[in-house]
Amino acid sequence: MSVQTGTNKEQNDIASKLDIQDSISHMEEREAFITIKDHKNNFLTKYHADLSTLLRVKWGRVSKVILDRMIEILRAATKVNQWRNTSSMIDWFSSLKDKQSVPL
Repeated sequence: MSVQTGTNKEQNDIASKLDIQDSISHMEEREAFITIKDHKNNFLTKYHADLSTLLRVKWGRVSKVILDRMIEILRAATKVNQWRNTSSMIDWFSSLKDKQSVPL
């Protein structure tokens, strides 16, 4: 099994567990390239190169799904008000009958 196939399989497993298969792209075989840092002072004696593969995996989406689930569990367990946006907080505050007694 190639690294590409193994990575795609692992990626599919994670995406299916989180039910976000549509959000994750597969690793494709592409040419890699290096960037040589020629602006450094000691470039002629010691050079530094970075390897780039142009692989764009949407792991931010995976992190968001995991964090959202954890926050929902904490919110339910602690029964704490946590608003997702300003308008929901304003709606909650507007619905209060005794606004003066709310600790801020």
